[in-house]
Amino acid sequence: MSQSSNVEVYNREAETKRRVEHNRKIDAIVKLSLIGKSCKCGSNNLKQIRKGSYIVRCINCNSKHRLGFKV
Repeated sequence: MSQSSNVEVYNREAETKRRVEHNRKIDAIVKLSLIGKSCKCGSNNLKQIRKGSYIVRCINCNSKHRLGFKV
């Protein structure tokens, strides 16, 4: 009994390109959403923790916040 399956071959280069493009979109969204945002401590010194992440850190009080979006 033999089964044939139509499995996609993992393409590392394509996956890397897709992930990089996705992270750039997230970075752009975070950059635009930080305009006018302020921390609970009153400062507006918020910086993205790492590329491709919705988590930002306040430079003054070092607290972390996750940006939430309502669709």
